[in-house]
Parts: sequence; C-alpha cells; structure tokens
Amino acid sequence: RGCTPHYASPEAVESQLKAAHLHDRKFQFTYPQVGVNATGDAVTIDIRPGDVFYFPAGMWHKIETIEPGVSINVSLMAANYVAVTCQALHHLLLQDAKWRQPILNTPKPNAAVDVLANLLEELPAKIEQLRNNQRGAQAIIPPILQHAPAFAIDEDDDGGDDNAHDVGGDNASHGEKEADDNDTDEHADEIDEEESDVETPHDNDMSQAPTDTAVDDSFLDPCEFDSYPDGWKYDETKQYFRNRLAHLARCDELRGFYTPSKPADELCFVLNVIYAGNEMHQSNVRVEFCAASLDLANELIAIEVEKSNAGAVLQHDDKQGAMKKFLVYHGYFV
Repeated sequence: RGCTPHYASPEAVESQLKAAHLHDRKFQFTYPQVGVNATGDAVTIDIRPGDVFYFPAGMWHKIETIEPGVSINVSLMAANYVAVTCQALHHLLLQDAKWRQPILNTPKPNAAVDVLANLLEELPAKIEQLRNNQRGAQAIIPPILQHAPAFAIDEDDDGGDDNAHDVGGDNASHGEKEADDNDTDEHADEIDEEESDVETPHDNDMSQAPTDTAVDDSFLDPCEFDSYPDGWKYDETKQYFRNRLAHLARCDELRGFYTPSKPADELCFVLNVIYAGNEMHQSNVRVEFCAASLDLANELIAIEVEKSNAGAVLQHDDKQGAMKKFLVYHGYFV
C-alpha cells in the first residue's frame, strides 16, 4: 500500500518492506522521483469540490489545495481470500477443546511441540470435512457477501440520512436505527437529581406478565424481504445444511437478563456468521429478523440447538419457504 506522510519513519519502512517482500523479495523502497510514478510519468489532476478521484494503492502522490479547503483520503481495504479463510478456520477450530487449550511451559521438553504436531496432523481432515461435508466455500462466503451492498432510501425522507438502510454487505446489521441524540438529552432532563436509589437489572418485577406484542421496526420480516440482488437464485429443491460457522440467538436470550422479556422477543432473532476469527467477535454477517409465528420460531431454535440437518425443514408453507430463502441468502443454511 502507499505510505502515509509519516513514511520517513524507519518503522513505517520496515512495515512496507515486510509486506512487499511476501511476494517480491527484490522490491526496493525508494523515495519518489520527480516526474515519474510507479506506473509511468507523473500526472496532475485538477479536482473540484465534490469530486472523487481513485488511484491504485502503492503510488506516490501529494495533494495541494489551490484555495483554502480540506481534502479527505479514504483507503479502500477489500477483504481477500486469506483473511476470510483464516477467520473461518479460527472459528471452526475454536469449536474443538483440543485447539482451545492454552500453551503451557512444562518440565517435559517439546511438550507443546508434540501437542501442536498432533493437532496439525488432524487439521487436513477437519478442512476436508468442512470442504466436502459442510459446503465450506459457501459457508465462508454466503450469498449476501457475494454481491455488492444495495441501499434503499425512504421516499418520505426529509433530506437526512437516518432513513437510508444498508440491506447487504459485510458486518451488516440490517435495518438498525441509531438513537436520536435529542431523545437522550430530553430523557436526561427528566431525571430527578435528588433521587439516590440506583435501579439494577434485577430490580425489575419479572413476575409481571408483559403485554407488548409488537415487533421492533428494525427487525426484518423474511416474508416481506425483497432485497435479493439480481443474479442470485434460490434453489428450493436443494438440500441445505446448517452452517457450522453461524450462530442464531433469540432475543429473549439476549435481552432477558436486563429487562423483562416481551412476547415479541420470542419471535425475533439475531444471526451472526463467522465471528470467532477476531478478538472482538465482529461478524462477517449480522442480521436481525423476526419469525411469522411462534411455531416457526421454535423450529428455528430446534435446528440451532440440535445442529440438525436443514434439508427437510422449513418447506411446509409459504412463510417457512420465505424464511428458508432468507436464511440461505444470509448464510445460516448452505
């Protein structure tokens, strides 16, 4: 990649060389030369306010403003096959207690080496099982990650961006809405400063039966979801399997510890796909959705808990068919 203005730092040069020498050991780090660049003669481009100019990574460049102004440099970091594959393997291996065991110093020489040697001997079989029996490539890159993100703009929007929803892409949390800061300020003004008692999550009266059955608007309805991209086709005759790299949780599991559960929480789910490949457990795919009925919600939980084969489920009626298509697209079934 191109260097930042701090390229004069030896640490930055070391970082650049380490990356470049992965594929070209003869690469030399040099200062820019007047009039030339990595691909030929240097070129001057005049851009006006609002323009966007793209150039490949690794090119020396500088920006000068003719009039007082601000320029913003945005780096596009596309995911590569190394990253997504290693994240998936990290996720897969963490499911095995032998791979999760800590590396310890013991009096026995080479103890850690012997353990790792045994694990590496088993690794090809695990990868082969993921590749053949669990549709590894489809599990790692589900349909939603194979197509460019699409955006839907609310026709009633007054010009702001609050109603623009991302309906596809990496780390997608579809339909999520940010809380209005003004609402926070209004609630803060209503707090009684003289009140000294602090309510904890356990102070709520959990014995009171909740009456709110409304589903949050931020949750997608698979029966109404129509943001499938052109070029993607759902094969309803295909036998699908539950993705071992996916996790499905019902909202009463996620919220019940802090607040009394609502009946609607039993219908709402959060799906995460490939999240154990990084320390923060950030997901490659995240989507919130709701089931059309409690029976359908319970069937999804049974599939999740029992890790069952999904080939013969969710095919009984139109609502289940819509749910299955939705979950195939987002990577829960592969």
